[in-house]
Amino acid sequence: MRRAHGDRGAGRDRRLIARAGESHKAHPGDGRKFLLHLTQAGRDRLAEERRRRADWLGAAIDTVLDADERRTLEAALPLLSRLSAHLHGT
Repeated sequence: MRRAHGDRGAGRDRRLIARAGESHKAHPGDGRKFLLHLTQAGRDRLAEERRRRADWLGAAIDTVLDADERRTLEAALPLLSRLSAHLHGT
């Protein structure tokens, strides 16, 4: 599952770089990754993209889940954070 999400994310990231005109180069230790230099315009665009995704997810949570389910999801966030950190090696 991680690979599928990562693949879609990589494509989105490449499109974002192309639109923002930012520079990037291959990561020296892992050719699947790249190093990115963001200008202020690029940072602003990235912040806006993250805000839109957060709004989209928040709206879905509010629409689909009832109050008890939202509390359950909130209680699970520390567990999800631990899992994410493990999967990303942080």
